[in-house]
Amino acid sequence: MKWLDEAATSLERALTLNRDDYWSQRLLLATYGLLGRRTDATKLLETIKGNEKSGWLAVLDPLTIRASTYWYPFAERADVERFAEGLRKAGVPE
Repeated sequence: MKWLDEAATSLERALTLNRDDYWSQRLLLATYGLLGRRTDATKLLETIKGNEKSGWLAVLDPLTIRASTYWYPFAERADVERFAEGLRKAGVPE
């Protein structure tokens, strides 16, 4: 899927400019999952977990599929499902 490869390249570039870009990290994680890039997904997942908030902030937005899909404003249900599928394949818990 060429468009997924292009998305991964763009998101990787965005993260080189801002390593802490929360939204791009999760989008890239889902993209890696959809592409089957398990090694890259595992590495990024470990990075994200290492940067997770602690205390009450962690409760507001845990790294789960349910929480991640809640905060992204997708217009189409199919996009939400694709995002969730990518996160699932990347190893993110429900």
